[in-house]
Amino acid sequence: MNRKPQFEKLLSNIEYLREALGKTKDLEEKLNEPIQSIQSNLVEVIKNIRETQNMEGAFVDAIIKDIKTLKFQIPSYHKLALSETSANLINRGSRTPKQSEFKLPNLYGHQVFDGSPAFKEIQQVFDGLDKDTYRKCFLYFAVFPENVVLKKRFLTHWWIGEGLLDPSGTGDATPEDVAGIILKEFSDKGLIVPVKEEQKMIKKRFRVPPLVRSAAITLARKTQFLDYDSGDNPTGKSSDCDRIFLVKGDNYHGRQVPTKTNMKLEQTMKSIFNVSQPFPDAALEWLAKKGEVDMTTIKVVEWFLKLRKLEVLYLGRWQSVVDEHQIEVESMEFLKGLKKMKQLRLLSLQGIFWINELPNSIKSLKNLRVLDLKSCHNLEKLPEGMGSLRKLTHLDVSGCYMLDRMPKSISALTELRVLKGFVTGMSNLNDLKGLMKLRKLSINTSRQDFPNETDLRVLQDLGEHGVLRNLTIVWGAEGLKPKQPPPGVGKVNIMRQLTRQLSKLSTPPSDVILRLPKELQKLEIECLPKEELPDWINPLNLPSLKKLYIRGGKLKDLGTEPWSAEVVRLKYMTELKIEWRNLQKSFPNLKYLQRVKCPRVTFCPCDVNGVWMKHQPQ
Repeated sequence: MNRKPQFEKLLSNIEYLREALGKTKDLEEKLNEPIQSIQSNLVEVIKNIRETQNMEGAFVDAIIKDIKTLKFQIPSYHKLALSETSANLINRGSRTPKQSEFKLPNLYGHQVFDGSPAFKEIQQVFDGLDKDTYRKCFLYFAVFPENVVLKKRFLTHWWIGEGLLDPSGTGDATPEDVAGIILKEFSDKGLIVPVKEEQKMIKKRFRVPPLVRSAAITLARKTQFLDYDSGDNPTGKSSDCDRIFLVKGDNYHGRQVPTKTNMKLEQTMKSIFNVSQPFPDAALEWLAKKGEVDMTTIKVVEWFLKLRKLEVLYLGRWQSVVDEHQIEVESMEFLKGLKKMKQLRLLSLQGIFWINELPNSIKSLKNLRVLDLKSCHNLEKLPEGMGSLRKLTHLDVSGCYMLDRMPKSISALTELRVLKGFVTGMSNLNDLKGLMKLRKLSINTSRQDFPNETDLRVLQDLGEHGVLRNLTIVWGAEGLKPKQPPPGVGKVNIMRQLTRQLSKLSTPPSDVILRLPKELQKLEIECLPKEELPDWINPLNLPSLKKLYIRGGKLKDLGTEPWSAEVVRLKYMTELKIEWRNLQKSFPNLKYLQRVKCPRVTFCPCDVNGVWMKHQPQ
């Protein structure tokens, strides 16, 4: 039976709730009455779903509201529900140790800690940072729980949104470069610790030591950057409350409600950041209704329309380990309230389930610099109105596997610097012709003939007349999206193919060499559907290449010409056959090699992590 997505979603929610109920036995005396109510409601919901597979729209809406109410009657519901089932939901990565295994008592706010040598030493390092921007960036580490892993990419986006980094870059320094310099400064001074990744040369993941975190919180409170409640959760600044942090569980129920303590919140608030809330739309409802726990009406849209000074709306996932935190929304209705946020610089919906499209109201975000939609697995469509985001510099739709096209209006995003996840399914690279400031591009394609002559001409132009230096191409299987094309589309495609063939017959051969941009510094190719290097990947035409990453695919050899690359990563290449001696000839400048599950790449002096590094003289 072909079930509707709404039906599947309801079954999933009910299963979570049943598991959560089974884990609340220790709280039975305290929660006996609400649990009995939840159980009786669940019986009715399950009964109705079993009796009618094809439900009326109004009936579905009523059940969804009931489910939402049930969720919020179970404290820390999401944590309980996912403790055993997340491995089945997302089979990726490995779990990190639980926070409770490392957690120290809260030290911030205690006079003993404030006067301790440890705090004074950290404060001295903080005061000695070279630039005021560095000190401001450091305060953001006070927001996070102990021992979490923070990614450079996430911090870069957040600092851009907060106005601490120039999204366009200054000179040759990109915001990513500047963020790297800041993080290295923090690392060198012991404020953060790089996560040990033997297979990577450049550190992009960090932790904050517990003592430094306590010191960061103390400094953040003294500078009125934020405050902390008794539950170890960050809250808005006590003075004017221009920040809101969303946290998981029932921590915001019965807590101080910002809208009650400061009725001018809508006129002053600049940032909403999701620290750990698995249901951000429900938390926003609660805020919009000024703390009333009533899930029967939705007022978020009206509330959002008042937030005209908001600069950061980060509702998505920032966590480094994807199987530790799942975020979902019941409805996308609240996104319609974006249209008045003229000052918004950062919008992140990364990894949020059940977002299948964005409203066209997004076109009103005239000041938006970063749009992060990474890993929105249900996202099927981007609005055509995106072309109005003329200041956008970073767009990430990587991991959005349901997308099969990009809006034509993307050609109007002339300030774009980073574009990740461009889809060629029903789009082509001609839409990128005018994006001459694009420096980093990743492409997902199911076309076996990609890149063709037209694609290569566009890429060459972006390199020779623009600043494209980083290119990733990922080939995937055709027909990944289980969706039939509209009537007549097949005939249109046939006519297009015939037109192309006729144009080739009537057009004289071009003298232009079809190749990748010679200015490329990094090339990453994944699942290349060729056994030999195609003509457009010629090492002699890539003299500036420093990094070459090849993952999966059918490639059997790396050609006969030498590469200029210094850093090489080869992963999951079961057909590639080459010995260490010949590999060195292919890469005479080789300084770093990573080999992962390449059984025919032999005799390489790699360590247990598959890494070889050239010895650098002291």
